[in-house]
Amino acid sequence: MISVEPGFENASSPKEAYELLKQVLRLEYTGITYLPHLSSAAQHSDIGFCLTILCNNSIEHAVILASVIRELGGTPDWTVTVPAENDTLIRLFEIQLARERLCYQLYERSARLLEGSHLSTQLITMACDELHHIELIEFVLNLLAEQKHEIAPIRCKRTSECRVVFPCNTSDN
Repeated sequence: MISVEPGFENASSPKEAYELLKQVLRLEYTGITYLPHLSSAAQHSDIGFCLTILCNNSIEHAVILASVIRELGGTPDWTVTVPAENDTLIRLFEIQLARERLCYQLYERSARLLEGSHLSTQLITMACDELHHIELIEFVLNLLAEQKHEIAPIRCKRTSECRVVFPCNTSDN
């Protein structure tokens, strides 16, 4: 476990915050790795735009989180959760919605645990960003629900490369 670093003496529990922030980093980094692939599947320009915002914010959050984790005396964990094979686009967005909600809760809890430190305000700002992400994902899910055709499942190989296959594009290249 980490020791209390200088500047965190007034924080209620930097060790607990560190554990929560490691979990948030895994969630953010997972989004970074597969959200761009979902963007290529978007047949609606608004979905692609929302995903661009989500990806950019997730990258920014991951960079900040890695810095915060180091500042708390730890090492960032860049573990990624690969989406299950044959999940539909809608299911992947439902999973992402749950991740965004969890990130919000973890940021908020971490900010409270680090209250009195200079990091608390930064974590509160990122929690607010997550509320915006939740709205974006809900918007995307509504757009997908309005589409009249069914979207084919995502085909993911257990490598770093994922691709989306639609009925009109069934090739594996």
